[in-house]
Amino acid sequence: MTETSQAAYYAIRDKLPERRRAVLLQLEFYIASKHEYPTARELYAWCGIDGCWKRLPELRRAGMVDNPDTRVCRITGSRSMTWEPVRAEAPKDDQQSLFSA
Repeated sequence: MTETSQAAYYAIRDKLPERRRAVLLQLEFYIASKHEYPTARELYAWCGIDGCWKRLPELRRAGMVDNPDTRVCRITGSRSMTWEPVRAEAPKDDQQSLFSA
């Protein structure tokens, strides 16, 4: 990892749990209002949360979101994964740690 990447990480690490919550909430709002699953770039264009495309894979690793399909992104024109929240009975330990500092 480069020195600038490390510095950037340390600058935002305390804000990551809040950003993950915000991205998950915005994903749910997007789907509720547009009735479709967004690509990462579409979600970013809609909500404006800086770095939301980086939080989605983190949420996927924790089992909180998934990629139901691929389609052409309206922003990039490229074939891209879409994102959806995963409904779980109870949060897993690794899910809880995503939202705590």
